[in-house]
Amino acid sequence: MEYAIRPSDDGRYVILEMVGEVTIAEVMQALVESHSMGGRLGVRCFLVDATAARNNERASSNFKFAQDDIPDMPSIDKLACIASLVEPADHSHDYFEAAARGAGYDFTIFRDRGLAREHLHKSHRSTRPASAT
Repeated sequence: MEYAIRPSDDGRYVILEMVGEVTIAEVMQALVESHSMGGRLGVRCFLVDATAARNNERASSNFKFAQDDIPDMPSIDKLACIASLVEPADHSHDYFEAAARGAGYDFTIFRDRGLAREHLHKSHRSTRPASAT
């Protein structure tokens, strides 16, 4: 998996773009790095663009991740608003949404970029003043 992390043009959220087949370990590392950037920028909203990524982990790995890893992620801001953008026909990430929500994270999957951005813009979790859009 390859990934890139950058602030959005308006500075209201951090964008994590992932490409290729993803593993849980790689996603975790990318999430930690994106939340670190969010902390430095004073931003608590994140867009995870997984439109070019596919979760090929086995069900047992996803289950272990949901039960053992997600509840104990101190590097991931529990107060963050996370919108994940996936391809409309891709349901390989659905388990991650259920696991993250079950662990108390505000994590929602979207299949429309505009709706994902709107969700983040409506969130009042940004600690940085919004610039004009």
